[in-house]
Amino acid sequence: KACWLESHPLRFVELLGIVVSVDPRTPRKGDRVCFTLDDSTAFVECVLWSDSEVSDVHSTHSRPLGSLRLGVMVHVQGSVSRFRERRQLTVERFWPDHDCMAEC
Repeated sequence: KACWLESHPLRFVELLGIVVSVDPRTPRKGDRVCFTLDDSTAFVECVLWSDSEVSDVHSTHSRPLGSLRLGVMVHVQGSVSRFRERRQLTVERFWPDHDCMAEC
C-alpha cells in the first residue's frame, strides 16, 4: 500500500532530520517507540517497533534505541502509511548522523 505525494506513489523513503520528541514510555517486547523527526520541511511522525530487526547500522552498540534522544540528527528509512488519517513512517532502519552539516 502506498501513500501519495501529489501524483507520485511513495512506498519507501529515507529522511534525515533532528529528533524533536520521543515517547517517554519504555518499550516492551512487541511494543513501539514513537518519535517525531524535523527534516526542515515538516514534522514527521515515526514508529519503530521494539521487536523488529531494526538496528543502528553504524554502531556496535547492542541498544540502538539509545541513540533516539532529543536533538540528535538521525537517518531513517522506512515505509509511509496512514494511521488515524495521519501519515506516519514505519521505521525499518535508522542510524545517527554525526556530521553537523549533513542537513544543509
